[in-house]
Amino acid sequence: MVKLEKIKMTEQDLAEKKLHLASCKLQKDESDLMIKELESLLEAKIPTRVLEDDIQRITDDMEEKVIKDNNGNKIPATEADIERMKITINKLNEQKELDIPGRQTRFKLNQIREAKKRIDAPEKQIHKLEKEIREKSFYQPERPKQSTTMCD
Repeated sequence: MVKLEKIKMTEQDLAEKKLHLASCKLQKDESDLMIKELESLLEAKIPTRVLEDDIQRITDDMEEKVIKDNNGNKIPATEADIERMKITINKLNEQKELDIPGRQTRFKLNQIREAKKRIDAPEKQIHKLEKEIREKSFYQPERPKQSTTMCD
């Protein structure tokens, strides 16, 4: 088993630990908010609804035989534009059928949840950092003692 020695912190060490603690707390809060947001998106089925809105918008443009430029102005669509819209609608319908947007959102959610479980996750460091700051010391593996005699 590795022996640990208690090391007294310098003022610079203490300042760095405090900054690291603040960073960990901020990262924890951000990931908590991201989880809540993604859960809300899934609950409201937003990813699928956005896809449905895109399909409807393209279908409407196809019926009107127009495309919209970057400024939102309607321009008459060519046959190639109409074919491209049909291809896009087919692709979006397939994505909807396979629930790609929902699966991507669940994947992101699971990634964040798994990251929170890691040993180096901010959530796991907060308690240790608070203790080190309170005690103004930290532990590190004990260094081997230097021999004062020379061996032949």
